[in-house]
Amino acid sequence: MHSDLDAEYGAMTARGLDTWASAPTAGERVPADPLRTRLGVTSGRQFAPTGALIWLHAALLALAAGDADVDVVPASSLHFTFLALAWDHYASAAEVPNTSQLKPLFAARTRDIPFTLGHLRLVAIPGALLLAGIPDPASAAARAGLAADLMAADWAPHIAERYRGYPFPPRIWHTTLARSRRQLATPGMRALFADFQNSAFDDLALGQPWLLAANYNWTLLTRLD
Repeated sequence: MHSDLDAEYGAMTARGLDTWASAPTAGERVPADPLRTRLGVTSGRQFAPTGALIWLHAALLALAAGDADVDVVPASSLHFTFLALAWDHYASAAEVPNTSQLKPLFAARTRDIPFTLGHLRLVAIPGALLLAGIPDPASAAARAGLAADLMAADWAPHIAERYRGYPFPPRIWHTTLARSRRQLATPGMRALFADFQNSAFDDLALGQPWLLAANYNWTLLTRLD
């Protein structure tokens, strides 16, 4: 898994850098997504930055303070997703439907895993900066098992909608640190990627994943487990 994921992250960054090279400006402003204040169903854990990630996140916040086109996840909302489970359709956690099978399946697969991520690296995609890593074997197996369980359960339609056109379970393990509000990453985001792309980030010991209703950047969340 390590070599496959490392190659995937390298390929993602190469494609992102190629896109940036072909378009030196960030392009047009993207209309605000009306779903940004609504909740989806997801899972994972929040974490506090350490080491080089403290400096990167502080630099991103400083950049966003002077550039309204940069959307940075607040320090209190930094998180790594374990598995996203439904799109952002819900105004509140009370609207999330049909969790009678979801909750016990999730608990059975995740109660004993450490959910740790190592070999963390900064990844460039056209409109965002990601932090991506390699999971521990138990967490990787648990996510694959949960994915299979859910596709055989009454939650399957939500998965089909959420992952239409994408692999399920996802191949990569990542969190989005900063998004551009334009078509592509801003010049400041690109510069910070260049500054931090070779940084050594600390491993993350996240602990047992939570089941959540959360918005896109986890500034709004409610535990469901």
